[in-house]
Amino acid sequence: LFTLGAVALAGQDEETGPTAEYEVHVYLLAASNEGDGGRLPEVVQPLVGEIQRSTQLRSSRLVTTFVHRVSELGQISASGVTPPLMPVATSTSTPGFYTFRVDRIAPDRFNRALVGMRQFAFGMRIPIITSRVVEGKTTEPTVQYENVGINSSLKLPIDRPAIVGTISTGRPDELFIVVALVRKVA
Repeated sequence: LFTLGAVALAGQDEETGPTAEYEVHVYLLAASNEGDGGRLPEVVQPLVGEIQRSTQLRSSRLVTTFVHRVSELGQISASGVTPPLMPVATSTSTPGFYTFRVDRIAPDRFNRALVGMRQFAFGMRIPIITSRVVEGKTTEPTVQYENVGINSSLKLPIDRPAIVGTISTGRPDELFIVVALVRKVA
């Protein structure tokens, strides 16, 4: 066992012994009344009925999937440019950006089939293009970025997908659905 300050390495905590390793999968779905959706990953199929009932939107498609590994009591922090399938970019010069954060993931003290997260955050910065009319003439477009997303403390079942929340896409009859799945891998 090697230690660096008060942090134990090699997957162990000095006081409690070995720590668990988890994979956190985040599935970003788009639900709408347009089209027939698409093929969803098998693991999120059981949620389709719940999504349709709770959102009143008839079809869902997979936008993207994020997979990160984290140690018990650890954190995940990731960010990047939104994938091409995300309907948030207004042009190639004004992309959208995403951020994802999990803080202090640990098994529930009372129910080992659950895992808690002190913070689960998934957000996007989406471009909004605005222009004004001054003296009858339209001004040059201006790009402003707005933050949208979900930030919550959670308890999720291990090995079962769960709907974390929804985010408006800014389009009528369309929502992003954030689904999370936690797997214990070690």
